[in-house]
Amino acid sequence: MSGKYKDFKISSQCYFGSVLSSQGGAFGAIAGVIQATKSSSGDKCDMLVDGKIVESLYF
Repeated sequence: MSGKYKDFKISSQCYFGSVLSSQGGAFGAIAGVIQATKSSSGDKCDMLVDGKIVESLYF
């Protein structure tokens, strides 16, 4: 997601670990390895303003 508000560039970077790991097979295994290296197992979106993370949302 990205857009502009006034003179600010607003964007997000999301990682949906719960969806990826439930895929199974090689795809799910790769997602599991990535989650382990990031110490993450859930879903997360970083909210950015002008390219800087201003908030992280976990769900």
